[in-house]
Amino acid sequence: MDAISPSLLFLILIIVAFVAFLAYGQLWSRRFEARVPLTTMNQVELAVGKPGRISTNSDGFVVWNYTRWWSGTAKVYFDTNGIVYRIFTE
Repeated sequence: MDAISPSLLFLILIIVAFVAFLAYGQLWSRRFEARVPLTTMNQVELAVGKPGRISTNSDGFVVWNYTRWWSGTAKVYFDTNGIVYRIFTE
């Protein structure tokens, strides 16, 4: 039997690491929800950091999107007064 070539072993290691990273991303979004305080925008930013994207819905709700390319969906919705209205994770 021939030994596994180092380049093939490296490729397998990279694939396994990538799959593990994506699995961690799904766990990260679920843990994210537990870290978000149900208070104001300032308290949320202090607890979980700056969002990747901020948008406003047509009804006036502000959406802070914490989703990363490697994670599941993680969004925090604020009402017009800046109070947490809803946390959405997948």
